[in-house]
Amino acid sequence: NGLAIEYNQFSHLFFSLQVTEICSQARKLLPKVKEDIIDLQKTFPPSDYYRYSDHWHHVMQHLVFQCSLIVYMEEEALITRDQVAQYLGVSTNKDDGFHITLEDYLQGVLLLPGELSRIAVNCVIHEDYQRPIQIASFLSQLNAAYKVLNLKNDALRRKYDGLKYEVKKAEGIVYDMKIRRLIPTAMSSNADDTIS
Repeated sequence: NGLAIEYNQFSHLFFSLQVTEICSQARKLLPKVKEDIIDLQKTFPPSDYYRYSDHWHHVMQHLVFQCSLIVYMEEEALITRDQVAQYLGVSTNKDDGFHITLEDYLQGVLLLPGELSRIAVNCVIHEDYQRPIQIASFLSQLNAAYKVLNLKNDALRRKYDGLKYEVKKAEGIVYDMKIRRLIPTAMSSNADDTIS
């Protein structure tokens, strides 16, 4: 769909357009996604959600990722499951039939670190040295939040292992900037907190 294409181009367009403009363009596509979800809900009774849910788990996870990227780039915050549900026009309650499962939310959020670490690299290339520090700090906090969960040896656990890799990558970017003295003194203490 168009939303996925918009996000695939996100990091490439990041420096040629303002972040707010890109996020605004992506948000304009969300009503169409809502319409598609409403049409999908009409094709089966609400009680049969789990009978067919394997058909759209992957799509829902990517929609969670796309919404989380918009919110992060606009607010530098983690999107909540309720916010995702609001953007997509669905529920978080399984009794309502079509809903965003906790698993889909957690899996979708774990797609965000890979994109953020790519953005951090592009920021350094374009001499934006503040954003990689913010990204590394955010990923470190996200990692700490996932550590609290008791993850079993399944797909969610494997994706979480990928998060740990992305945290190291982001911290490595900040460390390299510090070694090369690319971080102004005012930002240096934030960078020390990030890589410690």
